[in-house]
Amino acid sequence: MRLWKADARQTRIDAGYALGALLGGVVLALLGAYGSNNGVIYPLEWRLLPLGLGALAILLRRGMPMVTLYVGFVAFAIDAWMGLSAAGFLIFEDNVYSAVAYGWRRLHWWLGGLTLTGGVAAGLWFGTWAGEPRWGILLFLIVVGIMATPVLTGLLVRMYRDRADIAREHAAQVARLSEMDRRGAVNAERTRMARELHDLVANQFSAIAVQSAALLSRPDLDAATSRRVLDTIRDNSVQGLSELRNMIELLRSDDETVDEPVSHRLSEADRLVGRHRDLGLDVELLVTGEPRELPAAVDLAGYRIMQESLVNAGKYGDGSAVVRVDYAPRLVTITVDSPPGVVVEEPIGVNARAGLVGMRERAQLLGGTFRAGREESVWRVHVELPVMEETT
Repeated sequence: MRLWKADARQTRIDAGYALGALLGGVVLALLGAYGSNNGVIYPLEWRLLPLGLGALAILLRRGMPMVTLYVGFVAFAIDAWMGLSAAGFLIFEDNVYSAVAYGWRRLHWWLGGLTLTGGVAAGLWFGTWAGEPRWGILLFLIVVGIMATPVLTGLLVRMYRDRADIAREHAAQVARLSEMDRRGAVNAERTRMARELHDLVANQFSAIAVQSAALLSRPDLDAATSRRVLDTIRDNSVQGLSELRNMIELLRSDDETVDEPVSHRLSEADRLVGRHRDLGLDVELLVTGEPRELPAAVDLAGYRIMQESLVNAGKYGDGSAVVRVDYAPRLVTITVDSPPGVVVEEPIGVNARAGLVGMRERAQLLGGTFRAGREESVWRVHVELPVMEETT
């Protein structure tokens, strides 16, 4: 538990207040602003004792507020015994205010109760002693007024300070939540960019790498076949670079209202299958249900998942694959089966796990399901993407 609650800056400020109160009290004493005790006037040096104790209490007002109250009561009692002075009264008011504003949180209840009790007792005694009830009522009002003003003032200041602390804490919490949201948005955007760049670049260039390795491993191919393979490699390179440029231009754009263009759709599955056939993959495409226009996110996700699955089939399969696309009323299902085969070594290492992670993320972001693994004699990629019906 900390005995001294004030920091260095607050202590310097309170020391200035204490010095000012001491000098002001001396000036008031020199001007004769004090009373007497049954006609006995105490000299100025005696008056310095309660005045110094009151100034000490001001010095302790925020560092040790409860000690301020105790020292202030002692100083006020001595000053009242000598004959109440203006300086002693004003300093005592500040001591009570400081104790309520900076000290024990429930102190105002105790001081209020003691004030009422003491005021009633003093009023009854003085009214009985003086033989005039009105003088007892007047003393009661004086006692209550002396204590009520600093107590209520300290209580109001404490309430406003507590509200300000709560407001600052709320603002700090809002700032922390905002920073967490910002970091979450940045991380989500980084993940999305990594997924898009993988699908834009890795798929195209991975196919190029596999096809190049296959071409280099077959020196017996005739010139026409080699040229056809090289043309396919060139087409994939040009397409990959074009998509990469589109992504870079989108990231450089300052217009926040521009959405990412959907350059590929699931309805282009036959073209995608055709390109992989040109690369030497024996692909069979089966479409069931009624093909229709899909939401952009579903269209792009379905196309990318099919593209990644075919690339993996070419890299790790036996050279064949079966693609099934089923258009249900509220669901689009894509299944790619490819028998495992001998893996063609790639000149450039590509982590297939990144592709699986990307496909799963795409499906989960749309509320769909994703499953990839060996089933019986084939490697199967199965994804279900829900299609939300648009309401008008």
